[in-house]
Amino acid sequence: LGYGGRIDLIADTGDGIVVDLKGQEFDSYDDAKTWPEYGMQLAACREAAGMPRAKCWNVIFSRTEPDLVKAVRWSEDELAQGWQAFYALLEYHRATNRL
Repeated sequence: LGYGGRIDLIADTGDGIVVDLKGQEFDSYDDAKTWPEYGMQLAACREAAGMPRAKCWNVIFSRTEPDLVKAVRWSEDELAQGWQAFYALLEYHRATNRL
């Protein structure tokens, strides 16, 4: 598809599962953050893997509290929006770099 990336965990069960690990500094479960770019990354990874309907998760682990982990599943609407945004940026990159 003209881009590269790394997938931390992928499973081909059902429609598939794609997981991306993120490390952050937080001391409370509620302080773990997700950003729109996380959804964009997961949407791009599942497209590149040929699993456009895969369920996508971020597993966010605390760098300050070793036993603190938060798992976040992205909705299909969020992933569709993420893919649309990622693809628009990819097209912009191609156009500005004449690729």
